[in-house]
Amino acid sequence: MKLIKNMLDDIYIELENDYHLETNILKKIQSFPNADDCSKIKAEILGFQFMENNLNNSDWGTYFGPYASFPKENGILFEIPSIKDVNKDVIDYWEERISQVVNPVLKARYAGLVWDFTSKIIFRKPSHHIALIYIESLIRIVEDRLQNGIDLVRKIKRAISVAISINNKELINKCKEAILVLEDEIGENDKPGLWGFSFDILISNPKIQLSELEKSTILQKLEQRLVDVTSESELNTWASECVIKRLAQYYRKKNKLNDAHRVLRIHGDVIKNKKEYALILQYQGALKNLQKLYSEYGMKNESDELLIEIKNIGAKILDEMQLTTSEIQITKEEIDKIVIPITTGTKNEVFHRLIHFFTPQIDHVTQCLKESAKEHILSNFFGKSIIDETGREIANIGTLEEDLIGNILHYISEDFQYYSIYSNKIFYRLINELNYTVDDFINFIKDSVILSESRINVIRKGVQAYFDDDFIICEHLLIPQIETSIRNLIEQNNGVVLEPSSMDAFQLKTFNKLLLDDIVKYTLGKDIQIYFRAMYTDPRGWNLRNKICHGLSDPDASSRSTSERVLHTLLIIGTLRRIKNK
Repeated sequence: MKLIKNMLDDIYIELENDYHLETNILKKIQSFPNADDCSKIKAEILGFQFMENNLNNSDWGTYFGPYASFPKENGILFEIPSIKDVNKDVIDYWEERISQVVNPVLKARYAGLVWDFTSKIIFRKPSHHIALIYIESLIRIVEDRLQNGIDLVRKIKRAISVAISINNKELINKCKEAILVLEDEIGENDKPGLWGFSFDILISNPKIQLSELEKSTILQKLEQRLVDVTSESELNTWASECVIKRLAQYYRKKNKLNDAHRVLRIHGDVIKNKKEYALILQYQGALKNLQKLYSEYGMKNESDELLIEIKNIGAKILDEMQLTTSEIQITKEEIDKIVIPITTGTKNEVFHRLIHFFTPQIDHVTQCLKESAKEHILSNFFGKSIIDETGREIANIGTLEEDLIGNILHYISEDFQYYSIYSNKIFYRLINELNYTVDDFINFIKDSVILSESRINVIRKGVQAYFDDDFIICEHLLIPQIETSIRNLIEQNNGVVLEPSSMDAFQLKTFNKLLLDDIVKYTLGKDIQIYFRAMYTDPRGWNLRNKICHGLSDPDASSRSTSERVLHTLLIIGTLRRIKNK
């Protein structure tokens, strides 16, 4: 043990004034010879591997957590380091080290680990004395400025949190004083991470005693920052937003709406000034965020003005965007290998094969998305925005982890275009080479339990329009019938298709709400439910129903490919039959 202690002491002396002491100690210890064979060195490595401020990043319920985690092939999460590596011997070693070190950074590290893991691993409360050492060491780090600004903010937040947990008023007050002094010293207007924390930690916490003077001083300093960062010489809209989100929320909570609106207008005037934005797309994004704030705080006139401005600049966004294209080459032989088998057999067999081939398999899509995320790690860190032909932002898609269903819907809708190569060939062969008629389509679907007999004539005209290459008529006639059929499906299974209206009456649920009904999921299956959403009601997909019924679709958007997809969904509807009770 003495040899190990001497080696560690040498490292501590060498790195004593290093801002990144903990990180660099870890690198030194990991270079020890035969480190894996010594339990004490392994405990040291483990102790410095844990990351602070990890409460929201792991399921451990601890302040310290893994610095890396990722799922293995079996779905189990692999974490480095793992909480399973911590046992009583490790905790006892860390506790022993507390009294052996002098540097407050090291003392805080060991005491923090013991305080954090004792109850989780040994199932007993850690010593109150450990908490006192931990807090005092953290305060000392902050007072002596032993680390960089962001780390100091994190340390003092932890210190006051632990002090509150043990209800030590003296240490709570000591932390408060350190917080106020720290922000005054390190706060720089263009670095929002280095200020505002005194407001965040102190203002709304009833367990922290603030004098009226301290409270007003914190608010006045934020007000002054707002003046500074909205001035022409220090213009910084990000910093401005960081200020007003704090102040506006505080003033609203105190029922001072005039003050909330005042600071929002100051911020808004800077946003609308446009000087910070190199691209119109950035400017529109800033206006969108501002409009949300105005709306949230009941500033209707300002909100409406921004909505008009957002719409007006939409067309300019398209001029900034660059067209990207990709090509794929498919030989006639490759196409025939798919088209010929699908179109061979009885009409009933052909229609069923066609239905199966063009229906997305959601589990397969999910797997493709996950594999793509592994191959393109960087792009998966960012979401996507979907912009229509007028430059209007119509939907946002988060990362795969945040928004799986959004990514699935978008992936499916992009796949529609690829599969149109095959749908064009298949429908052409059916009609022009195998002499399929409108009646063949109608005969396949007419016995569907959710298609009303009174609707068959309208459906016939819609199918005929496709045969006549009148795709606008085809889609305008068939899509409402498909929506009605889904409503019939829910009603026939004792589901609810009505909802209260704003006129103290009732209205029919929208197509999207119908598709989200569990009856649709259990009757048609998950694959078809999500497919229909991508086709008809979700802006992350084709959204055909809403575009057509609200007059948003450009007439040229109705095409052979879109109409073939509509016919495909109609064929799916046509397969439903009532199960006869035996």
